[in-house]
Amino acid sequence: MPATSAVPPATRLDPKTDQYGSYVSQDAGIVIGCCSRSGSSLFRVMLDSHPKFAVGQGSRIFVETPDPQRLVNNFGVTREYVDELLATSQDQAHFIERFMRGLAQREDKPIWGDKAPPNIYYIPYIFEHFPNARFIHIIRDGRDVVCSLRTHPKFKYENGRTIELNTWKPIENCITSWVNYTRKGLAARGQAGYYEVHYEELVQQPEQTMRKVVEFLGEEWDDRVLRYHELESTTRDFTAMPVSADAVEPISHKALARWQRDMTDEDKQIFKDKAGDLLIELGYVTDFDW
Repeated sequence: MPATSAVPPATRLDPKTDQYGSYVSQDAGIVIGCCSRSGSSLFRVMLDSHPKFAVGQGSRIFVETPDPQRLVNNFGVTREYVDELLATSQDQAHFIERFMRGLAQREDKPIWGDKAPPNIYYIPYIFEHFPNARFIHIIRDGRDVVCSLRTHPKFKYENGRTIELNTWKPIENCITSWVNYTRKGLAARGQAGYYEVHYEELVQQPEQTMRKVVEFLGEEWDDRVLRYHELESTTRDFTAMPVSADAVEPISHKALARWQRDMTDEDKQIFKDKAGDLLIELGYVTDFDW
């Protein structure tokens, strides 16, 4: 069949409306979502270190029409392979199933996984078309998330050089992002396939936290999850996503409570006004006196 560089007309779908078409997959895949800068890159590398789980870098195929070049760049597949899958898939959900299965088979693992922060906005669609999927929501103290978002991304690679970007975003926008993303995830509480992981517990109690995750996913524990930084894999190439490269370093506590260093009194008051109630709801504080 001739290759095509775009999704066939029948599968050109708007992620905000009819995202996947009619296909329903029975795969028990793992989908990870959160507000950006919540620790999902570290989490997915640790999970990917388990011999049963193939969790690569973010594809965004759950949240937008598949971008062939992104998939080529992030997953090391050929353009011809992606185009062929697009041309022969029934619709977007069918393409997701086939593409993710292929990635898992390449790693000789039975269970595929996808990590992308915006996945959090599409939990209802994901469970509709992937009813056996497990969705993992990474939650982090919003004050630390906001401090990280304000300066993200810090740099980019261009022609082999690192270029500083000096990013500085309005704190109000960063707070709104954390609230909106987090609330979208919390709305799925109570569903059988939904699970929450707090970043603070992940870095302070990694074994206890990851053992519970692996149990939730129905598999046996493997110590390679904790030795993630010692392992090599095609899923560890951060050339396409250099801002996440520290996810393959040993666990560090340096990012915990960074708000105490980075937030001014004015920043703290703005956060309390816009998101103090959510911080209390999540158990990070008991009141507004912080």
